[in-house]
Amino acid sequence: GKPTEADIQQSRELLDQALEERPNLLSAYYALAAVYRVQSNLTDSASQFEKIVKLQPKQVAPRMLLGITYEGMGNTKGAMEQYSQILKLEPRFAPAANNLAWLLAESGGDLNEALRLAKIAKEELPRESSVTDTLGWVYFKQGSFQAALPVITEAVALEKAASPDQLNPEILFHLGAVKQRLGDKEGASAAFEQALSASGNSDSLRSRIEAVKNEATEERSNVTPANS
Repeated sequence: GKPTEADIQQSRELLDQALEERPNLLSAYYALAAVYRVQSNLTDSASQFEKIVKLQPKQVAPRMLLGITYEGMGNTKGAMEQYSQILKLEPRFAPAANNLAWLLAESGGDLNEALRLAKIAKEELPRESSVTDTLGWVYFKQGSFQAALPVITEAVALEKAASPDQLNPEILFHLGAVKQRLGDKEGASAAFEQALSASGNSDSLRSRIEAVKNEATEERSNVTPANS
């Protein structure tokens, strides 16, 4: 059934406690943002966090929650601004470094800066599958497919170890995309099938898979042999 106010309050307290003990715990920020969302909509959540950020501009957690909420609203610029501000306060704060690296890679931003940030996040959170995946995906966006493959393969292994029954379809999609670009069609198909299964056969994911396959085909048709 629907969680009661008491359930939600208890969840918030537990997550607050988890973040006090481990401020680097990326998943706890997402969980806490989701808990706030249950209590109010995204716009109200953002307003709440904006007020806290104004009152406590040097506190990292409210900015992190505001950045995640902005992402949920599709406000990429606002999210990037919050993560940048956090990194001015704490240059090696992995959750912000990871999220900013991801947004730079996805929005056509500075990929060298994305790589620098993704490496910091990976050094700080070496066992976090989503952080490892971000690093691999930045390599992919740079066209460094050989560098991307072992990193994203590691991300999948970390994901399977952490939550074998609920794999992240995004990471499996990334593995398929890298294999597709490296010409391993069989390996790519297997990863894409796993991604679709994990996503409950999402139509939007299916469209993205088709787009990656088409890109790889176009890329190969544009490559002419050196000694033709």
